[in-house]
Amino acid sequence: MKKSLIAIIILLVPVIVMATVSEKRVALIIGNADYKSMPLQNTLNDARAIEKALRACDFEIIRELDARRSSMRKSIRQFGDKIKGGGVGLFYYAGHALQVRGENYLVPIGASVFSEDEVMDECLRASSVVRKMESAGNRLNILILDACRNNPFRSFRSTAQGLAEMKAPAGTLIQYATEAGSVARDQDENRKNGLYTSKLLNRILTPGLEVQKMFRFVRGDVYKASNEEQLPWESGALIGGDFYFKPLYADGSTTIIKPKPQMHPQTGALRVKTSPSSAEVYINNTYKGQSPQEISGLNSGEVRVRVQKEDYKTVFQNTRITSGKLSILSIILDPEKTTGSLHVKPEDARIRILNIRERFYQGINLAPGKYHLEISKEGYETHSEWVQITAGINNEFKIDLKKNSHLAGTFTNRLGMTFVRIKADRFMMGSPSNEP
Repeated sequence: MKKSLIAIIILLVPVIVMATVSEKRVALIIGNADYKSMPLQNTLNDARAIEKALRACDFEIIRELDARRSSMRKSIRQFGDKIKGGGVGLFYYAGHALQVRGENYLVPIGASVFSEDEVMDECLRASSVVRKMESAGNRLNILILDACRNNPFRSFRSTAQGLAEMKAPAGTLIQYATEAGSVARDQDENRKNGLYTSKLLNRILTPGLEVQKMFRFVRGDVYKASNEEQLPWESGALIGGDFYFKPLYADGSTTIIKPKPQMHPQTGALRVKTSPSSAEVYINNTYKGQSPQEISGLNSGEVRVRVQKEDYKTVFQNTRITSGKLSILSIILDPEKTTGSLHVKPEDARIRILNIRERFYQGINLAPGKYHLEISKEGYETHSEWVQITAGINNEFKIDLKKNSHLAGTFTNRLGMTFVRIKADRFMMGSPSNEP
């Protein structure tokens, strides 16, 4: 009996002893929901819930909600800079995506696509994220796409459903909410999250669950909950050691201890917090990352801090760094003041903004961006134009409708009387003079 008991104990010990070395973890989370056509119900909930879970796993977070293409590109660039030189990178996307000719595209808010050839100009290649991860040179990258939903553009329909399978470089694991060419559900049974993300949230905080094993469990959970209609898929070839979102240590603890910022005798550290968060932080014109951000190794003395975020006023502030101490700087960002006016003649013409759901009204609040205007009135040529609203300035637009060069046909008024439109000219009314 003793020999058997000893053998069992030897087998159990490796299961509970995990690596205790802390490594850098960075996640970029993008959730898009407010699409003009086919808005999504749960993607913002998904993004916020994943952020909360990953923070509990000691990930530094970059988050974008209802992001336009420029914001997505900027955050991907920042993400790539942060994961350089080691550690773990994770990219999570919840929103619309589509494949065109075997290439996957993430659909930003405000994308306006009328034909297949415009997708590459308005949307973002998913492969651009993979390339950033590959060039970073870190040991492990995870890409999660809860995005295999229907094509949101009514103007055309891609011949292929869902997403195409992408080639994952060594050390990268790509997770799809459903298999290639299939469409994922946007709701779980509780209607709070997408089906795939809800099952991922159930597993991701399990202590001591290795990453590939965890995703296999998620795959089974989704397959079962969807009555075997949705089967998550993956591609990739991990190398090196195991990875655990929540390690389980030999003493039974699961807390990942984040090392304090290193400060040498002649240097100090600065923590920059902003409201709203995810603003770019620069120290003496050198980019340091997104807020909240902790910067160590700063020489004692005064430094120049610059904080900027799209659609908000840039803040410049000097602060003093003290050797051996951590200074804290909190900044509240003010929105850019953007005004505008639209002058239309005739004044009673109908005004529509074609690329947003909200109807036009006097005093409507519009965020900076491109808008498709349509101005129309009976008897005038319809005017269609894209206009750019720029933050921080007074945007003024003047549109004069042109009268139709000629009118033809008939129209009936409210009393049921039918009239014939006649081109303006000289003509005789009544009977001709030679009529008997």
